[in-house]
Amino acid sequence: MGSLAIPLVLWGREPPTHNISCILLTKDVKTLVTASQDGQICVWDFDPPKLKMIPRVMLVGHSSAISCLAESSSSSSPVHTIVSAAQNGEFCVWDLRDGRCLEVVTSHYIHSNITTYQMLGSKEYRLFCIGNYPEIHIYDPASLQLLCTLCSRLNPDWIASIHVLRPSKRNDEVVLGVTQGGWVKVWTVSDKDVGRGEAIKEHESKKLRATNAKCLVCCAFNQRTVLIVTPKSWQVYDAGDFSQLAECGTRDGETAYSGGSFLSNEAVVVWGETGRGYVYKLPNKRSEGSRRGASCVVGTKEFHRKQSDDSSPILIGVCKPPTTNTLLVPPCWQYLMVPVQSGAEKLLVRGDCEGGVVLWRIRDFQPQELQKLLAATPVQPATTKITVHTSLKDEWAKIDPPPVGLLDHVAPVEGLCGGGGDSVAEGQRVCATLFLGTQGRVACGREDGSILLLPATEAIMLHLLHTEQSQHAVPQSMILRGHTRRVTCLLYPHGDAGGAPAAGAGPAGAGAVPTPRYPANQLVSGGADFAVIIWDLTTGAQLTRFVVQAGPVLQLMTTPSTCLLADEYAAMTPGSLEAAELTSTSHYQRINLLTHPASPEAAKKIAEFFGKVKDKAGEMEKKMKDKDKHDLIGRALEKASSAHGSSGGTAEPHDQHDDGARNIEVPCQTLQIGQLVLSVLHSWGLDPALDATCLSLLGLLRPRVPPAFGLVTKSEENVFSSRGHWEISSAVSTQHLVAVVALANTLQHRNAATLHPFRERSRRLHLVTAKNMSVSAEQDAAFRQDQSRIKQGWSTLTALHSVLLPDAVHRAGADAYKPPLLEVLARRWQSRCQEIRDAAQVLLQTELVRIGRTGRQRVIDEWFPHLPSLTETQHGAPANPAAPSAPTATATPMASNSQPINGTVNNSNSAANSTVVNSNSNNNSNAQNNSNNHSTERPQQTDAQHIVEDYHFDEDHLEGLTSSGGGEGSSGAHKHSQQGVAIVLLAVIGAYHGHHQEEGFSLGSPLAVKTSKALSHLLLSPPSPRLPLHTPLRRAAIDLIGRGFPVWEPYLDVAKVVLALLELCADTHQLAPSMKYGLPLVPEADACRTASQSLTHIAGARPGVLITSMAREVARYNTLQQNAQSLQLNLHLTTLYRAKTEILRLMEYLIQNHRASINQLMVEVMDIILHCVDTGHLRGGRGLNEVFPAVCSFSQVSHCPNTKRIATGSHNGTIAIYDLRNSKCQVISAHSGAVTAVAFSPDGKHLTSYSMVENKISFWQTSTGIFGLGSSQTKCTKSFSTVPVPDIVRLNPQRFPKLVWISNKTVVLMLSDGTEHRFNA
Repeated sequence: MGSLAIPLVLWGREPPTHNISCILLTKDVKTLVTASQDGQICVWDFDPPKLKMIPRVMLVGHSSAISCLAESSSSSSPVHTIVSAAQNGEFCVWDLRDGRCLEVVTSHYIHSNITTYQMLGSKEYRLFCIGNYPEIHIYDPASLQLLCTLCSRLNPDWIASIHVLRPSKRNDEVVLGVTQGGWVKVWTVSDKDVGRGEAIKEHESKKLRATNAKCLVCCAFNQRTVLIVTPKSWQVYDAGDFSQLAECGTRDGETAYSGGSFLSNEAVVVWGETGRGYVYKLPNKRSEGSRRGASCVVGTKEFHRKQSDDSSPILIGVCKPPTTNTLLVPPCWQYLMVPVQSGAEKLLVRGDCEGGVVLWRIRDFQPQELQKLLAATPVQPATTKITVHTSLKDEWAKIDPPPVGLLDHVAPVEGLCGGGGDSVAEGQRVCATLFLGTQGRVACGREDGSILLLPATEAIMLHLLHTEQSQHAVPQSMILRGHTRRVTCLLYPHGDAGGAPAAGAGPAGAGAVPTPRYPANQLVSGGADFAVIIWDLTTGAQLTRFVVQAGPVLQLMTTPSTCLLADEYAAMTPGSLEAAELTSTSHYQRINLLTHPASPEAAKKIAEFFGKVKDKAGEMEKKMKDKDKHDLIGRALEKASSAHGSSGGTAEPHDQHDDGARNIEVPCQTLQIGQLVLSVLHSWGLDPALDATCLSLLGLLRPRVPPAFGLVTKSEENVFSSRGHWEISSAVSTQHLVAVVALANTLQHRNAATLHPFRERSRRLHLVTAKNMSVSAEQDAAFRQDQSRIKQGWSTLTALHSVLLPDAVHRAGADAYKPPLLEVLARRWQSRCQEIRDAAQVLLQTELVRIGRTGRQRVIDEWFPHLPSLTETQHGAPANPAAPSAPTATATPMASNSQPINGTVNNSNSAANSTVVNSNSNNNSNAQNNSNNHSTERPQQTDAQHIVEDYHFDEDHLEGLTSSGGGEGSSGAHKHSQQGVAIVLLAVIGAYHGHHQEEGFSLGSPLAVKTSKALSHLLLSPPSPRLPLHTPLRRAAIDLIGRGFPVWEPYLDVAKVVLALLELCADTHQLAPSMKYGLPLVPEADACRTASQSLTHIAGARPGVLITSMAREVARYNTLQQNAQSLQLNLHLTTLYRAKTEILRLMEYLIQNHRASINQLMVEVMDIILHCVDTGHLRGGRGLNEVFPAVCSFSQVSHCPNTKRIATGSHNGTIAIYDLRNSKCQVISAHSGAVTAVAFSPDGKHLTSYSMVENKISFWQTSTGIFGLGSSQTKCTKSFSTVPVPDIVRLNPQRFPKLVWISNKTVVLMLSDGTEHRFNA
């Protein structure tokens, strides 16, 4: 089912550790990003006028220390992204505004520095990366795809630092790099060179005295001088020939330099590992008393002269740290020059290992001030004051009320808490956590080696919500003691997905799928004492303990699902081994004989046998899964395992309370989770009346403290956000709104259920007693009134969060409301979870209405370029448009078998008058066209084949949803994922707003044409590994074709679309239990229901088009049916035969809701009905009113059971007489206007017809040859004129006159006013 994760963050009273390893201040000076050795990234909001930094988002995704950060988008881009690289090879792209992880890759390259640069001719940035490898790697910032490498011709070595610049009057870029050995290298590259993907060699190289360089920077003011900083000195070189212009060593008290940059063309700033920054003035004139001078300033006479002793750089400023404490780890720095109206703002930022952030504003020295400073002997450098100084710990202390922690109220017992009862006291910190999803508990491993187990939902509710329990109540918990040192990792095998590593900390296992092969009551822990322990969660006893003599246990994981466990293999009998194709009976008997004598030959053959068994274990597992498509065996095993696990003894809690309720009932736990989620997500304070209803009727609980929320993005990285709600980010708002609306709708439709325990028990009791008829009328009325109030409360809650929320938030004075992401809602348009699907559809429609026509036009302009370009043959149009008139038989691309989609079968020996086009011929013709027009057709075919690569289109994949990702530098997977979002989003706009001409979907517009072709392609394209048959994206196309059919109709092959939808509905009778009883729908049943709804939309929007198309296909079917034997066709496998039930449902829907359309196409409707019903019943004497009673409500239809004939009057004045005995139809011209009514006489000898247009009634008689031989002829025997019918009757089909035979010779014309006119035949 579609997943929707809503993380809640309980930070605790102590802030998370944040040992800053790299720092980044964005170019707009509004966001500061700090990365730590723990793999966390903290995003700070920076307000320069107020000089305030506030931590906003904590990004948790890396599993090792982060080595570098870089900004990967321009400040004008709608999406602000950064990239981060870790020391284990992880490479991530983050959206700073929403906190989403857009992309993540893991490689063998360890990056140490990333330089972002926009090359000439490219709309996107490029990432120039260096690290523990001898090349410079150039990556695409959106997809993290390696585009090109810059390598060395001579002396390859690790690159220490690089700088990218574009010299004036040149159309390419120059990359300067210095290696660890001191070699400076120069590359010349262009965007075209990067696009080729070939390795580029350096053009120049030179050896310098700059080993282990920390920084290389080219002066941005003149591009002629280069600064290289080494641990012991910094040097200035001429960029032309790399001759040294100046050099300066470390000062007293400074251990080593770590970087630097140019402040101007005559000043530099360098910083060291002690946390200080130094501002130096470069020599720019001849010193007094010296014969030779030196200058580092371009344009002076002394430029490029050799440096003399008395022309060294002069220290003119110092950036001192806030404290004199010695830092254990060197701090990280960044220098940024921001253009302002008065010139440039020069900022120096530092982050240290204690989590502190310091910012200096470095000012420019005026000439008089500089002259006065240099005149002093010795020169006394000026001190730059600290502009901003803060830390995560300082900001944490300002939070009021302080954040709560999961273990704040755990009962203090001996060995659990140190003294005061604080579970995270000194020496008792939590070092490993794991959520046991199937048990609803959380396991916390601590530094003293103990493991604490407590119910997660109950503990969270006690900390966050005002529950009915006492504020001093503590959750029941259990302590497992066995490790002598800290617990390093935890694993719950039953909830592990198979082979996934167990993280040392974090919500591992929160979203894992239960694995029946492992017991549900076992937990595995690893510690720093080299021990691994298996625990019984029911009793708290140690089942197994073993010591690994190799060091601390860092990671635990289960075996892959393809591997057989020892118990599983031992339980297999010879028959099961042979059935699984692991061995044969003869081989088994041979091995059985060889096992008796213990000979070397027997041991060898036994080993070979078990080797074969091991090799085929994976194939056996795969085949078992294929046979059990719905995982019925796995579910049964899971239930049995859960029942077995819950039937054991209970564990003794450490607080000595009765633990009879430890085995949590699943429904109660589910409602408790729902109560928690709705209580923390509800918008408290926006509607006081609704708040009172939520507390008194709906069972919601008011939060004690403002909750902190999170977001789960790519690869299940958790993005934990700081406090806030609708102003956090659009991604968080989207998830919360979908969750609230989905849960509220579910509870509203569940007989108005409530989360209040007492009311819910009363509701269930009343429903049980009502079945026994033991409830009085007063009690039942009171109950119904209460249920109505509850239902109204859920409806109001849904309306607030789906429609009224933006205005309510603005009225409440919130800073900024973050609207939901349209692209995420588009992904969930056909979510596998019905509740999430309905919520997403409501929210997307509401948001499109809220943004108005201007906002919708912006969405169209943003996403229209992502629509794929498809040719006619690619989106399902006929391959040969010149021959559409002949009865065609197009092979179905959607069917699972080889039968065609329009009711015919492909056969090489088909009749000459039939054009048979199968999928192979289409492929061959496409291949031939591609070979002839290689340059034009191939890119379009690629778009068609790879229109989507994301099979889980509806999941919580919040990554890859930015419009900037679809540019020229994006990878194929990212681009085609964008295409899927664009198709759904634009199709929704077209379906609900396309009828307005100003929306851009006018007749013939490129927007309507491309969108309709894309939808048709998704419906008609054959299943493939990239686009399977039953996927959310394909279901979304099926659904939107029906919703917006009036807009797409001019560009669709209606017959193909209708038959494709009928093919999906052909197996309705097999999938009925899944759809009828509200069970979780399998993909086949979901696609069947969606296709059925789409056909209903088409029938409601264009009933005439649907009827005409289906009647034409029925005529083709009947034509082939006459030649089925000669053509050797099996028509029972065709779509029109298998989908008869669905076709009859459509006809019944049209008869009930669109009678006017049926009146005009009554003959075509009768053709369709007679194709679908069992004519054997009609020939056997049953009446049409018994076989299909809906059509008998029309006076234009009459059935004679005696003569086995059906007469149908048409709108053009003809009458179609169907002879069911020989399956023939005779059409006679009866009237000059529409036929109003027809009726057979009781003996079937006469047929009466009446036309309200010409006011005439006619009698018809059918004659045949002797003994019924020869062709029958129907002739008019009498005609009578009738009184005119009032115009008001002509406009209402329900009041049309009717014909009723009262005898074999007399018929009565009954008018709507009760008047009767009798006529004799």
